[in-house]
Amino acid sequence: MAITILKEPSNYWPICNDVEWNFDSTNFTQTNFSFVVELYINASLHSTHEVYPEAGGSGKFNISTIGRAVVTSTICSEGVLSAETYSNDTFRLKIYEKYGAVPVIYLASAVDSSLLVFINGAFRFEELYVNQYDYEDYSIDDGIDRLFLTDWPRAKRDLVAYNEGKFLSIIDPGKLHLLRGYVKLYDINNTLIASANWTISSNFVVPMSSVGPANLVFYTTLNQVDFDNCYYYTIQLKNDTTPLKYSEEYKIYYDTSCSSYDRMRLHWMNRFGAWDSFTFSLLHEHSTDIASNRYTRSTGRWALKEGVDYVYNRNITDGQQMTMSKFMTDKLILNSDWIHEDVQQWLVRSLYESPRVYLETESGQTATRYEPVNVTNANYILKQRRRYGLMQELVQIERTYTKVSQLG
Repeated sequence: MAITILKEPSNYWPICNDVEWNFDSTNFTQTNFSFVVELYINASLHSTHEVYPEAGGSGKFNISTIGRAVVTSTICSEGVLSAETYSNDTFRLKIYEKYGAVPVIYLASAVDSSLLVFINGAFRFEELYVNQYDYEDYSIDDGIDRLFLTDWPRAKRDLVAYNEGKFLSIIDPGKLHLLRGYVKLYDINNTLIASANWTISSNFVVPMSSVGPANLVFYTTLNQVDFDNCYYYTIQLKNDTTPLKYSEEYKIYYDTSCSSYDRMRLHWMNRFGAWDSFTFSLLHEHSTDIASNRYTRSTGRWALKEGVDYVYNRNITDGQQMTMSKFMTDKLILNSDWIHEDVQQWLVRSLYESPRVYLETESGQTATRYEPVNVTNANYILKQRRRYGLMQELVQIERTYTKVSQLG
């Protein structure tokens, strides 16, 4: 009796892509042979499956359909400085052999897979295999200058105004050491003008830091006046237990520009299951779609005072084609400022493909200013400057709350 696990997913593999184990057995020639696979989530038995060999004695089992309903992303919020990005559920397989004229499960044949954690990610084929996604590029426990979980083009200016939210996540497999966040403020001459740091819970496997200026002022030793001369600031996470393990120094530009219109900022779940953000600062337009429920009623009535005659057109105010109720769905069109082609290509691919988007408006620092919305753009073009010149992006939003009128 010998089961061998030939291949299993790597840790922090995107759960919405194929998450597959391959295994075989030397007993595959036995009568009525099959594998019995038990899936354990968070150390509890979730389900049991029977798998048949497909190539010689080899079989495979994919948990993506199950896992994508389990692994979820935490809703972004400025109510904390640090939080966990995912639910961080653990997955493990236990595999048995089953065979015989009357098939029997051989408990002694059991083999356990590794205990794995997955990110709430969804990648294109070429992003995952051709370019070889490696979670260690985003793992602070695996070296220096580890990347945050965002595809923002690092050579371009990531702008954030004082009261706007900004979120950065990174993988931290060690989880038991002291992880600390560092913020440094610089003026336009690249002179350091202020700094602060904060401790991140060792329980976070994929810590998410809320690094908008107002939130940093609220939760660290920074003051609002520190941002008066700030041109940009940097965010870096460090493993203080092992100094040679730290993240990239992510640069955020402090946006002090004036606008003739209200700023509308979107936050959305990116391909890593973390949160990206972008502000639309030009004219935005509100509109409403109205759907009506109508009915037809009789144009006459019984005239009892004149006998039992049925009289038409006696009272024109009765009406015939009547409205019973109306349903209103609010919509919004957002317009970006002029943007570089790298930013445009990042924006449309990341935002338009995201299933979860939140609208942040200029309403002060409260936990309730993030409203879930639906982006309804049905397609996009990865624009190039040589053809389109100066670029803007128009985003179509449908609000999720519907107004229902009184009964007519």
